[in-house]
Amino acid sequence: MELVGQTVDARPLPAISIWTLGGASAVMLFAAAGSANINWAMGAIFPAMLAAVEWFRRPGRRIFVIEPHGVAILDGGETIPYESIREVTVNGVDWCPAASPKIAYPILIHHERGVFKLPPRLSVPADEFRQLLRKKVPVAEARECPAALAAYYAENVAKFGTEKVTLIAGRRRFHVMSRWYWLFSIALAAIFTGGLWLATGTLGAHWFPTSNEADSWGIAGLCALIIGTPFWMLAAWSSTVDGKSRQFAKSAGIVISPAGMAMTQGNLQGAMRWEEVRNVHHVPGGSSITLKVPGAKLMILNIYARSLDEIAMLIRRNAL
Repeated sequence: MELVGQTVDARPLPAISIWTLGGASAVMLFAAAGSANINWAMGAIFPAMLAAVEWFRRPGRRIFVIEPHGVAILDGGETIPYESIREVTVNGVDWCPAASPKIAYPILIHHERGVFKLPPRLSVPADEFRQLLRKKVPVAEARECPAALAAYYAENVAKFGTEKVTLIAGRRRFHVMSRWYWLFSIALAAIFTGGLWLATGTLGAHWFPTSNEADSWGIAGLCALIIGTPFWMLAAWSSTVDGKSRQFAKSAGIVISPAGMAMTQGNLQGAMRWEEVRNVHHVPGGSSITLKVPGAKLMILNIYARSLDEIAMLIRRNAL
């Protein structure tokens, strides 16, 4: 498929959960109106808040044209030249549709003037679009091979050529989408809901049939605030990588060649031939890769510039 000249429509994932929550809230509001019971309306606040949080968090639809010299954003009036693009990432790592065809996170095109955020559903084949960008975008910020891998990398490039030897450096972008995405949304909705419940139960007691009901909603709001705030902070904190992983990433690296692989990761350094690898264990979207070799198990952490899904794919392609 010839992509140059194509108009691409990038859409977010279907908002099934948002419409479901909104529908539940609407049903509760109709029940409140039909029964003249404010308690139904108070209960409708939480699903409505959760739907609103999810709506504002989802990326908006974007339309752009793939031109010979860049990407023209139709809804923004801007053209991003290919030579200004530094990298294309999803969730903090290099975007590789071949390894992770189904993604829920936005695609980020980092360029000289900022970041172009795309929803994950493209109207053109994602892998072909990624391959086009790889061909047209210059090598972004060439990085030195870690000293511990330099000799192994040079030896394998001399034997097999650069096209068959993959060098994977440590990650530079550490802010990633939390796997506790829903916890963040629920906690934030609980905070907003708790504030409204507390204010209504305290200041609007005359709207309730009895003072006990007003007090109950006020207490419920206070509890929602007390519980929601620490969980929101926990979810926000979990979207960053800890300091130890940052330190490992600075000097980390992996070299994958037709003959074998070499890796440096903290105190773990060495090389192996593919026939030494007995098993590769990795769950798509998981936090590590485990390699079983004679007498040991080696763990590859999620600290590299490429996703663990892609790294596992490259290893399995050669070792198994």
